[in-house]
Amino acid sequence: MSEIRDTENMACKDVAALFRVTPPAVGLWARGGCPRSAEGRYDLTQVIAWRMERLRAELEELSGPPSASVERWQAARAGKAELELEQLRGELVSKAEVEAGRVQRIREIKRVLFGVPKSMAAKLAAIEDRVVIEDLLTKRMKEVCATFARK
Repeated sequence: MSEIRDTENMACKDVAALFRVTPPAVGLWARGGCPRSAEGRYDLTQVIAWRMERLRAELEELSGPPSASVERWQAARAGKAELELEQLRGELVSKAEVEAGRVQRIREIKRVLFGVPKSMAAKLAAIEDRVVIEDLLTKRMKEVCATFARK
């Protein structure tokens, strides 16, 4: 764009070129309050005034009290420091320890469950009623589950 002819009736692409942004960025400005005509055209003087006000507001926000995002970042940083301190004190369990405990528990459950047929075989062999067998097996499985639920 070598020369500006009509500063009161500019297309989006021309405004974008002047400000060295993309046309979609200018569209975002318009949705954010940048003045434009009903036909979607821009008055360069109004765009410059709006843009300067926005930049001034952004600068005040940066130099004013901390924004919500800064406060969240500070809270996250404090939380991380707290976790590091707890880790140094030995108050945290490592991921590896949790995983090892989980594997050990699964092995124990597996051992007990696979032991049910052996422990119940003699008792069930003498029973011919299928419903009674199912009831006894269900009762034993509930006992096993209750045992592990308490641990």
